[in-house]
Amino acid sequence: MIPFTVQASNLRTFKEASKSICQRVRFGSEFCMYDLPTEKTLIKAFNIASDAGKDFTYITPRVSDSALDTLVRHFSVLNGLGEMEVVVNDLGVLDTLKKFPNLNPYLGRQLVYIPARCPWPQITEHPASIFVRYKVKQIFYRTALNYNPTIRFYREMGVQAADVDWIPQSFKHYKELVKHGVQLSVHSYLIPVTVTRRCHTARFLQELNPARCSRSCLRSTFRLKQETLGAEFFLGGNVAFRYTEPQQNDLKKLTDIGDIEIVIPAGDVLKAVTKHDLEKGIMKLRGEA
Repeated sequence: MIPFTVQASNLRTFKEASKSICQRVRFGSEFCMYDLPTEKTLIKAFNIASDAGKDFTYITPRVSDSALDTLVRHFSVLNGLGEMEVVVNDLGVLDTLKKFPNLNPYLGRQLVYIPARCPWPQITEHPASIFVRYKVKQIFYRTALNYNPTIRFYREMGVQAADVDWIPQSFKHYKELVKHGVQLSVHSYLIPVTVTRRCHTARFLQELNPARCSRSCLRSTFRLKQETLGAEFFLGGNVAFRYTEPQQNDLKKLTDIGDIEIVIPAGDVLKAVTKHDLEKGIMKLRGEA
């Protein structure tokens, strides 16, 4: 049976995730360096997971030099607690992680480029020959890791696992990665379309200092509609997501791939903030709801 992991960015939903039927829990900020937890909160999250018998993974975003100093302190604390995985979305963080032998690097979505995260697949339908369109689609649905020099580079950095998204047309390319020994975590429901260092939400709310923003992204998510193209997005902080509904037949394809897990985001967008909500989502994906 495919394992399920719940990812949470705040302690409230993380506690609920730890009580659920998922096999693993993830904690941290995947996209925003201004939302890094305190050392006290990080230790508390680790203890919550340990008490619940869940494997703990710490998620880190792309960071500046000052935020990297904060992560070094976090890594020092976690390294003393035992062996665990750390999701990295920054090459500087990945390099720094080599100093901490108990922390295993897990390549985050910001370091695994997938053109198909683009919400407009019409890009593959340019007027051209069938052969050209086929080649464009092959490129569009591949990942950066399907390029041998890229995966070789990351392996030399100690990476054996990576995060990808629920994009069914990309599954056959994920299978290639698994065959080459890469463990994959497939994020469901929310696919990041665009990420910025300067926060979209803060700019909309005219908050000029990101280090002192009101953290409105922790309380609400904005729904954006592009009427001309018929596209809809969810804006949460500095990242815009598009929603994709996982299908049972696609889950079967993932099951056949091999060494993978499914990641479910905990939060208000999916109304998955309690143990009951999260377990309902997991059972739905399993076809048990």
